[in-house]
Amino acid sequence: MKINNKNKLNLRSLYYLILRYIFLKKYLKIYIHMLESEIKCHAKDVIGRHLYKYQNHEKDNTYYLLKNLSLKDGEIAIDIGANIGWFSILLNRVSSPNAKIFSFEPNQNNYRLLVENLHKNKCYNVEAIAKAVSDKNGTGELYIYPEKNSGRHSLLPSNGLSKKVVDTVALNNFFEEYIYRKVKFLKLDIEGFEYFALKGSSKILEFVPLIMMELSPNLYPKNAGILEILNLMYEKSYKAYRLCKGTLVNMSKDELLKVSYQTDIFWKKTSTL
Repeated sequence: MKINNKNKLNLRSLYYLILRYIFLKKYLKIYIHMLESEIKCHAKDVIGRHLYKYQNHEKDNTYYLLKNLSLKDGEIAIDIGANIGWFSILLNRVSSPNAKIFSFEPNQNNYRLLVENLHKNKCYNVEAIAKAVSDKNGTGELYIYPEKNSGRHSLLPSNGLSKKVVDTVALNNFFEEYIYRKVKFLKLDIEGFEYFALKGSSKILEFVPLIMMELSPNLYPKNAGILEILNLMYEKSYKAYRLCKGTLVNMSKDELLKVSYQTDIFWKKTSTL
């Protein structure tokens, strides 16, 4: 008898509960067919639960990038807020072996899984860097969210959370100037700290043709919110797009200013130096 998709999901949900609450598994390993990869994740984490049940993550963004992005020899992609490595592995899968991917993840627990997942899946052209991307080199305080959401850590102050000092880096200072033109894709998901990372990457923004970023209006601090992000991106000759049924659809400034919840958008370059 065939098992339909709904029953498969219910079974996987049941297996997840058994592994977590009966066998007390700290980590799960899930094979992801769309990436041809096995990913190890935290069992308590919302991403781990989602991966185990659905065997995908950010499905629409993933399919779009798999279909439309490729990195040739010598080209570069940057994953800011790499977490356990989903998009870093994806970028490896769409790149030449002689392309290069830089993955930044400041949280040590996530970083260890990132390195393990990259190694397990033979992502030899990906370099994992245990630093947070900011507007300056130095250190900052990373506010640590509970284990149930390990992708929620942020450099923005948050009451009631523990914090840990981490190294920070501005990408303008991280890369040599000749590298800027080689960056072909940048992914940015750092829980409300996006403006500072973009500001510290201003020289790269003169060239990179495509950026995928999570807008988080509910998290942004004063003077570093959506208006400041839009002004910076428009100054650098970008237009914003949302993904709709596999196609990028342009968003106006008025539409962007009305966004009130976390939303993934793409920025496309309209001109370069």
